[in-house]
Amino acid sequence: MGAGSSKSGDASAPSHSAAVTSSSTSSSSSSTACVEADGWSASSTGACGSGSTSAPPKPLPKKERKKLVRAAKTSGKLQAGGKSILGPLPTCFLLDGLEEVWLHDNAITELPRGHLHHWSCAELIYLTNNRIDHLPADVSHWTALQELNISGNTGLSEIGEESAAWVNLKQLYLCNLPSLSRLPHAAAHWHKLKVLHINDTALEVLPPEVSQLTALTMVALNNNRLSALPAGIGAWCAVEKMFCNDNALRRVPPELAGMTSLQKLYLTNNEIEELPDVFDALPLLDELYVARNHLTALPPSLGACTSLGKLYAHDNELEAVPADVLALPSLEIVHVNANCIASL
Repeated sequence: MGAGSSKSGDASAPSHSAAVTSSSTSSSSSSTACVEADGWSASSTGACGSGSTSAPPKPLPKKERKKLVRAAKTSGKLQAGGKSILGPLPTCFLLDGLEEVWLHDNAITELPRGHLHHWSCAELIYLTNNRIDHLPADVSHWTALQELNISGNTGLSEIGEESAAWVNLKQLYLCNLPSLSRLPHAAAHWHKLKVLHINDTALEVLPPEVSQLTALTMVALNNNRLSALPAGIGAWCAVEKMFCNDNALRRVPPELAGMTSLQKLYLTNNEIEELPDVFDALPLLDELYVARNHLTALPPSLGACTSLGKLYAHDNELEAVPADVLALPSLEIVHVNANCIASL
C-alpha cells in the first residue's frame, strides 16, 4: 500500500483502523492546533486586529474617564479596554481594592512607577495591545495576581526579577512580544502557574527554573527561537498539552518521559532529527504532531502508546512506520505523506 492511501478501504474494517490522510487534512489539523495554542494571542491579545488605517483615536475625554473610575469603584473592576487611553496611564485609574483591571487595546506607553501598589488586590490584569516597553519595579506589589496578559506590547523586552512576588499567578500570556528573549529566574517562584503561553517572541532558551513549574497543565511555546528544551520539562508531570511548533528545536530531551499526563504534543516545523525513545512512559498521549522536521525513523517505544489516535509525521525523511504503531488499537489517523516510505 502506498503512503498516500488508506490502511483499509473496506467499510467492514475495524473502527480502530488507521487512515493515511491527504495533505488537506493535515493543513486543517495544523490550523486547529495553532488556534488552540494561540487562542489567547489571536483573540485576547488582538494580535490580528491592529492593522487599521483609520484616523488616530481621540484621547479619552475627562468626563468618560470619571465615569469609568466611578464604575470601577462600585464594581471592583476597571473596564477600560479599547477606550483610547493614550500615553502614560493616568493615575486616576490606580484605584485601591480593584479585583480586575482591563486596559487592553489602548495606546498606553507606560505604567506610573510608584503607584502600582494600588493594584495589590487585583487578581486579573489585562494590558494587551498597548505600547508599554517596560514594567516598573513596583509590579512587585501585585501579590494577589492570578492572571496576567501583557501580549502585544511589541517593545517590551523583559519581565523583571520583581515578578518573583507573583506567587499566586496561575495564567500568564506573553505573546506577540518580538523583543522578549528570556524569562526571568524569578519564574522559580510561580509555583501555582497552570497555563503559560509564550508565542511569537524572540525567546531562545528556557531557564532551568522552569523545572519548578510543576503545576503547569498547558504550555504553548510556538514561533519562538528555541533550539532546545531543558531537562527541566521532566518535572511538568501535570502538563496535558504542549505546543512547540515553529521553533528551531534540534532535539527533545529524554526527560520528556516525566510528562506522564501528556495528551497532545505539537513539535511541527522544527529541526528535529531524532525523538527520544521514551514514549512508553506517556500512556495518555493521543495526538502527536512531528511534521516538517528531519526525522529518519520513529522511536520503537511509540508502539506502546495505546491511547495514540492521531499521528502527523508528514514532510520528514521517514523510510518506514513501525508495525507496532500501525497496530495501535486507538489509532485513527496516520499522516506520513512526503517521506521516503514505499508502502505501509
